[in-house]
Amino acid sequence: MRTEHMEHRMRQRGISEEEISVVLELGEWNARADRLVLSEDACARAERALRKEIAALERKAKEQRDLWRNEG
Repeated sequence: MRTEHMEHRMRQRGISEEEISVVLELGEWNARADRLVLSEDACARAERALRKEIAALERKAKEQRDLWRNEG
């Protein structure tokens, strides 16, 4: 839910919609559940997962290139 206040603060601070989406996806609520925090650990976990996904896609792309070379 976006409020006028939130939109105003985002503009003031140069915070993009994409950045908000990342915090909403990866952020963790504090003990009182009144603040959503994007920790360094959460970022590191997401980065590791993305690097694994990239490596898998690169392997698939290489396999596909090799198949095309062998067919041609």
